Order: sequence, then structure tokens, then C-alpha cells
Amino acid sequence: MISCVILLNLNKNNRMKHSMKYVVLCLLFFIYSTAFSQTAVEYLNSMTMEFGTIKNGYFEYINQVAHGKSAKKAETKRQEVLTILKTSKSKISKIKAFNGKTTLRDSLISYLDLSYNVMTNDYSKIMDMEAISEQSYDMMEAYVTAQEIANQKINKGSEMVNTQIAAFAAENNITMNAGADDSRDKVIKIANSVMKFQSNLNLLLFKSSFQEQQMIAALSAGNISLVQQSRTALIQASREGLKSLDTIPSYKGDGTLEVALRNILNFYQDEATNQIPGMLDFFLAKENFEKIKKVVDSKPKGSVTKEEVDQYNAALGKYNESINAYNTKNNTLNAKRTQLFNEWNAAGDAFLDKQIPKK
Repeated sequence: MISCVILLNLNKNNRMKHSMKYVVLCLLFFIYSTAFSQTAVEYLNSMTMEFGTIKNGYFEYINQVAHGKSAKKAETKRQEVLTILKTSKSKISKIKAFNGKTTLRDSLISYLDLSYNVMTNDYSKIMDMEAISEQSYDMMEAYVTAQEIANQKINKGSEMVNTQIAAFAAENNITMNAGADDSRDKVIKIANSVMKFQSNLNLLLFKSSFQEQQMIAALSAGNISLVQQSRTALIQASREGLKSLDTIPSYKGDGTLEVALRNILNFYQDEATNQIPGMLDFFLAKENFEKIKKVVDSKPKGSVTKEEVDQYNAALGKYNESINAYNTKNNTLNAKRTQLFNEWNAAGDAFLDKQIPKK
């Protein structure tokens, strides 16, 4: 309500002029106040519009991380999100209180501060962890856990704002319709759920693939003792992985990832149990040949006996055969491993495309 008091203690000649002047001023003040005041709906819309922009940016970032499988590759998008957060905070901070209350505005600013901190600090650390994550299972697990914690922080902040939006709407008799904001929230929750499911399977895979990498490195170095140790560890890890898969339900009936992972784990089981022992024959043949060769080479020409020559030729023949067998087996295993991981990666991409809505 706007009230104007017209003073009447003026002289008779000026009374009418001043009366008209005050009437005009009151009308102008009324028009100005009406034009620039916000209704509860307009105030709420100004908040939810910025909130929606922030959520869109965040979703695009985590979706890019999911499909690109790398926080580092999504660095450009992370910087874009940080710019959105700074711009939104600048806008929201300038919004005045509504009916003397700033609860909704302050909750959104708190969310912006939280999000900015997560995107700046948490994801910066995640990129550092990503660079060393494949050095051990513990590091990979820590890397995956850090991503989940970062997502949880953002989700809790978002829920806080949604609570305040609902409270503001109820206090001002505003009926909230399910729309774009609800849809964005659902998509982000789905994306986090899908990424967590995939991450758990990735951990199962990494536990075995790390042991295989150790085994292959030992094989290349000719360290038979270490090959045997890592071979045993691979058998155990892949066996445990297969048992774990038996207890993991498919994601909404989509079992493509589990099938692809099971194929790799079965490959590891066969590789470590049946294929690697045969490849170790190469090292035994090589060692035997080198011993005989050393003896023969140490003797003067003409002093080598026929028996030693026969032993030398037999050992050389077996050594050559073992080289061919080793290379053939190694090529076969490499080709099969490449095929299975291509299938796993393709299944992962298809899984994400199917389960995570684009918008």
C-alpha cells in the first residue's frame, strides 16, 4: 500500500499547484514501485533459472568424464563449469531479499561455493590421482572413491537448494510443476548411479589386469620366479572376480558389461593356468642351450667331442622350437586380449549411451 499526504497549509494561490505536484509525484512513485518490484514467482524463477544453468554445466562435465574415461580430457569442460559458477554467483549475490528473507538466495550461494570448491580442489586432486592410479590397486580404488565423494558433495548441495526452493514455494503459495529442473536432477542422479556401477566393475577388472601386467613384465625380463608369483596372484584375482560377478545384479537388466568382463576374467584364468606354463619352457630351453654353448665355446677348436656337438645341436634345435612356440603363443594371447578389451570398451560406451540420458 502506497500512501501520500498532501500538505494544505499553503497559501491560497499556491495550494492548487502544490496539490497537483504531489499527486503527480505519488503516481510516478506508484508506477516505479510496481514496475520494479518482484512477485514471489519472479523471484523464484530468477533463482531456479541460475540453478538450472549450473546443473546443466555440471552434468555436461560428468557426462564427458564418463564417456571420455578421463578427468584430464575433460579439463576444458571443467574450466567452463568454473566460469559458469563464478558468473552465477555474481548474479545471485546482487539479488535482494524477498520480504526481508534471504534464505533461498543464501542456500544457492552456499551451493555455488561448495560446487566451486569441489570443481577446483577435488577434481584437481582427482586428475593427479588419475595420473598414478594404475600403479596399484589401492591407488585405483582411491581414485574411484575420490570421484564418488566429489559427486556426493555436489548432490548433497543440490538437495539442500531443492529443499529451500520447495520451502519458498510453500511459504508463498506457489505450485511447483515437474519440469526441466526435476529432469536435470534425475539425469544427474542416474549418471552418478551408472558411473558408480561401471566403476565397481572397472575395479574388479583392474585387480586382475594389474596382476597380468606384473606377470607380463616379469616374463619380458625373464624373471621366472616373479612370473610364477604374479601368475598365481592372477589366478586368484581373476577367480575372485568371477565369484564377485556372480553376486552383482545387472544394471536394469543390462548385463552387457558383466558379459564382457567375464570373458576377460576367463581369459586371465586360462592364460595364467594353461598358457604361461608352456611359455616358460622357452626360458628352460634357452638356459640349457646357453650352458652347453658356454662349454663348447670354452674349448679350443678341434677338442669338442661328437657327443658335445650332438648335445649342442639338440639344445639349439629345442631352443629354436621354443622361440617359435613362445612367439606364436604370445601373438595369440596378445590378439585375444586386444579383442576382449575392444569388446569391453565398446560395451562400456554402449552401456553409458544407453543408460545415461543425453539431457
